[in-house]
Amino acid sequence: MAWTTRCGDGSPVGLNVCLPCICGNGWSALLFDLTMHPLEALRLRRRRRRLVRRATGRVLEVGTGTGVNLPFFGWDQIDELTLVDLAFPPGVRRYGFPDGITVRFCEQSVEELPFADNSFDSVVFSLLFCTVTDNRRGLAELYRVLAPGGRVCFIEHVLPRHPLLRIPMRAANPLWRRFSNGCNLTRDTVLLLQEAGFAIEQLEHHAGGILVSGTALKPAADPPQWVCSVSGEHEDAATA
Repeated sequence: MAWTTRCGDGSPVGLNVCLPCICGNGWSALLFDLTMHPLEALRLRRRRRRLVRRATGRVLEVGTGTGVNLPFFGWDQIDELTLVDLAFPPGVRRYGFPDGITVRFCEQSVEELPFADNSFDSVVFSLLFCTVTDNRRGLAELYRVLAPGGRVCFIEHVLPRHPLLRIPMRAANPLWRRFSNGCNLTRDTVLLLQEAGFAIEQLEHHAGGILVSGTALKPAADPPQWVCSVSGEHEDAATA
């Protein structure tokens, strides 16, 4: 049987997903799955399958949500799996994890991970950092807990590169944030990964650049000192 535990104090600080209260009750989780189903069927499922299976060793997934990534893990190459979110719907806790896999459920914020440095070999997140309150701090925490040479596997929606898409998304972002639990359309998560010290290993753009997926590595050497001053465009994309 898979072994599960709860870690952290479960305080609801900062870790969110694109729809409010996904894990708060069964109805919210069902609504999220129904809303995402067309995207999953068309594009995301294939991306998830290809990326998530690259997680190996001691694996951390942040922003587990309704557990849409769980079917795609390569269980034969995972030693243990730690899932982090503010709360977990019953379906995730009842998931049929393979025997012999240690699984931990941690109700905590990505900005305040209760793990020692270099605790994981792989990190997975998808559609998460559009709503994390302090995304720089969250990515710094992922860098801290990932071992040197470790890999991040990610899928995110970001501000697209094409001006014809950037302008309307910037215009719609204030209203969108009000009705989507703080989800931002103007984040540049790839840039922030690089600024946090990760080296982009693979990157693909989808849906006109609105979606990105790929992998990033934590180098063996320490990253350069964090630069707080960035250009106006990047600062907007990072903090909007």
